[in-house]
Amino acid sequence: MSHQPSFAALRVFEAAARHENFTQAAGELGMTQAAVSYQVRLLEQQLGIRLFVRERGRVRLTPAAADLARTMTGALGSISAAVRRLYEADEQALVVSCSSTMAVKWLAPRLGRFQALRPDIDLRLDISDALSDFRGVDAALRTTAIPAEGLYALRLMAIHAVPMCSPELASRFAIGSPADLLATPLISRDDVWWEDWFANAGITLGSAPHGGIRLASQVAEGTAAMAGHGVAILTPELWAAELNSGQLVIPIDLPLDTGMSLWFVCPHERRSAPKLRAFAAWLSREAG
Repeated sequence: MSHQPSFAALRVFEAAARHENFTQAAGELGMTQAAVSYQVRLLEQQLGIRLFVRERGRVRLTPAAADLARTMTGALGSISAAVRRLYEADEQALVVSCSSTMAVKWLAPRLGRFQALRPDIDLRLDISDALSDFRGVDAALRTTAIPAEGLYALRLMAIHAVPMCSPELASRFAIGSPADLLATPLISRDDVWWEDWFANAGITLGSAPHGGIRLASQVAEGTAAMAGHGVAILTPELWAAELNSGQLVIPIDLPLDTGMSLWFVCPHERRSAPKLRAFAAWLSREAG
């Protein structure tokens, strides 16, 4: 034999051998009966042996073809099992990109509930403040006004901002009005949220003293605020535990609508994957 027979012909042969009927094999493979007959004749020519004895209403394997049929059935079964294992492994692993602040202050504390609900899903967090390109990542949580085009996006919650500080600092500076904050140390004073919050309160931030602590993340800002180092402008949805415990207080309850939201995003072609549907539905319930 000068070359290996085509896999297409071998696949048709296996189905015909298993059914002992060309018409039933054609139905399984989505082919016509004539196409099945053609592939079998082609394989017989390539192998130089007769594979079937035609009988009324059925075909019967020749003794020479029986071993090939058993081998093909086993081989195709192994291939199907390998593909199934690959699919199941992919469905079990869920990689989600998330910023450090959102991971630490919102997602991670809730993950136990998702694991209890779906112990079959192996959830892994890719914690990064950089935007994901979805290579090796299934989905992402992003805080933005409008998600990037080309992505499926589910809005989870609006992002608000409000001044927070330790109760001791609020008492020491006798903070009772927005104007009182001008005389207090503001953490990350150059944060645009401060400018917007003061503008919303009818105050120009330019009159506030310069200097103070500048930090790169809301986690660091909130930690500094709890330590009494100043007033930080934070997202209340992320600091509910600290507010409930009294580690942080809101001296001026005037929330700022930042115009941003928390979004669940993923490539459109993956949105129907069962693991992504399950995770998105759970996130939506958690966000309320």
